[in-house]
Amino acid sequence: MLTKLKKLKKLWEDLGPISAPLYLLHLALSVPSGGRAKIERFILVAQPVHDTPLLPAGKAASSTAKQIEPGDPLLDQCPRPAEVIAERYAQGAICLAISKADVLQAFIWLIQKHYDEDVARVRFVLPPSGIAAWDFDVYVAPAYRLGYTFLKLWDVANAHLRGLGAHWSLSRISAFNAGSLASHSRLGACPFGSATFIIIGPLQIMFSSLTPGFHISFGKSRPNLLMPENLA
Repeated sequence: MLTKLKKLKKLWEDLGPISAPLYLLHLALSVPSGGRAKIERFILVAQPVHDTPLLPAGKAASSTAKQIEPGDPLLDQCPRPAEVIAERYAQGAICLAISKADVLQAFIWLIQKHYDEDVARVRFVLPPSGIAAWDFDVYVAPAYRLGYTFLKLWDVANAHLRGLGAHWSLSRISAFNAGSLASHSRLGACPFGSATFIIIGPLQIMFSSLTPGFHISFGKSRPNLLMPENLA
């Protein structure tokens, strides 16, 4: 009993008074329903596009960075279903990758204008000014997570974003993932909104701090969640 109370206390400290009970409710729904009923809560963050490198000089110099095009052999090493990758390219997303000796070490996906989320049914609509882009699925292979690969990946992403004229990279982070929230915070990411989704089969109910605020949808329909123009 004492151990369970300690775990609950730790969960409350890590996730906070809103996300912790929602996570417990998510488990209560998703486990018996096999995932057909669940709760997803996203914290929306804006990360500044850095002008100076994050990576110390001379580190991770033996690895190379490039934009992966459809059909690139490195995609065969990407731990994502082929249909998911195809959908991302169809949306207009690009994939930047770090590799060494034809071994995929890390990747990040970027997109402008809008992004159709695949965990919940929602379209994140970016400001029309081009001041921000959207990053998602930042991945570093387990063997390279203790080195400089993560910083090199973000240096490559920041260089690409500067070329687009973007000052911010927006993303959503699961409110139930304290580690990811902390790593984004170390890179200067600041929360600017949230969105919570209650999903029961084809029914989805969204509550968000951003416009439109509240939305109910069935089947494949999804709300357009508008990202703010002023992120400073």
